[in-house]
Amino acid sequence: MTEGNSSKKLMAFALPVLAGAAFSQLAGLVESLLISRFAGVGAFSAMASAVPAMLLMTGFLFGMCSGFMIPAVQLAGAGDETRFCALTTGATALCATLCTLFSCAGFVFAPALLTLCRTPSDTFVPALRYMRVNLVAGMPAAMAFMLPCALMRAKGFSAMALRFQALSFSLEILLTRILVAPMGLPGAALASALASLSSAIPAWIALLRSMQERRARFAPPGRALLLRLVGCGLPVGLQSIVAALGAMAFQSAVNALGSADVAGISAAERALCFASVPTSALGAAIEVYAGQNLGAGRYDRIHMGMRNAGNMLFVWYGISLGFLMLLGRRFAGLFLGGQSSALLTRYLFINAAFIPLFMGSSMLRNALQGLGKPGLSAASIALESLVRLTMVSVPLWQPSTGICFASPAAWLSSFIVAGILYRRQMRLLQRRVPKSSAFRRILSARSSFRFQNSQPPVEREV
Repeated sequence: MTEGNSSKKLMAFALPVLAGAAFSQLAGLVESLLISRFAGVGAFSAMASAVPAMLLMTGFLFGMCSGFMIPAVQLAGAGDETRFCALTTGATALCATLCTLFSCAGFVFAPALLTLCRTPSDTFVPALRYMRVNLVAGMPAAMAFMLPCALMRAKGFSAMALRFQALSFSLEILLTRILVAPMGLPGAALASALASLSSAIPAWIALLRSMQERRARFAPPGRALLLRLVGCGLPVGLQSIVAALGAMAFQSAVNALGSADVAGISAAERALCFASVPTSALGAAIEVYAGQNLGAGRYDRIHMGMRNAGNMLFVWYGISLGFLMLLGRRFAGLFLGGQSSALLTRYLFINAAFIPLFMGSSMLRNALQGLGKPGLSAASIALESLVRLTMVSVPLWQPSTGICFASPAAWLSSFIVAGILYRRQMRLLQRRVPKSSAFRRILSARSSFRFQNSQPPVEREV
């Protein structure tokens, strides 16, 4: 990531991540279709109602895991294999402790969270069962699988992580088909947990084998590195909680419209995922790219990579917009089983038009996290959640209008704030360039070259 053409490096890293994200979205789509077909549209609506409340618990852990990757990519960029192994040990211990605490708390407070979201009474019980199985079994299994894959990507081994993601998603689809018919929604949650756990074991074995310092594989992290992990993971975890609160407020407003509109909005979101898959892949690539170049002192390459990633996303937006406008409504209708929703078309087309704001804000936040500033990314997320909450709460327009324009307004505010913070951070880095070792090496090489060229030629004696 620190040498060569930035576009090629980003594409080489992003393509496996993109394939993994595509597998993830495909598994989610197939799971939703299987639930809608074998458990009914009511179960699909119950799952949509449970997801925002569930993200309040799981989002913090997944955010902490993402925050741990900030020092990981910097150590990988600096080539410090010993401290990278110690970081792996510390991140594993922290994730295991937090998973235990949040699983117990989630099981107890799940009914209160669903009540806070104003979950419809006809979907409350299946949503509660789905949420509890996910929190007790699915969340620890998912964390055990996500952590080694994230560490592989931090080292630049995105193709290695892709193989285990493909294994996990294939198992998830197979197990969902087997378990969802006899067990309903809890069967889908259990299938996801079993698939993640089955793929986590070979993923950990491959990660340990990739470490060159075999004696340091299980090295203790030390107090300073643990504090660094907590300092980077906590802001990203809090950022995920703030985002989940905004999603809960949005889902609460949608739930008040009834089960039919809950299913319609959820189906439209499934169609909009078509545009967001490359955004998440390139965002992960930018985070690693910025972190490794920061660790290597190559600050000039960071902005170059952002510009190239933006051009790639602009091309994808044209493709995804055509798909959503022509086939989006028909695609979303696959999840409704013949039922109709008045909000589906309006919500889908309005949000599809403002997708570039979502792409831009996501890329800027990932870059800020890669630069070691997760707190700045969290501030952008907090503003986005606040705007979304305001749009669905202020009684200046009809509830359906606030729901349709909540995400575009939130994306716009986040894009503006994240852009200002990113620009400021890059200016601060440019001021540090004369003090960096890389800059000294360049100046030393140039001065040596000029001195040699300024010397008069030596005449050889015949």
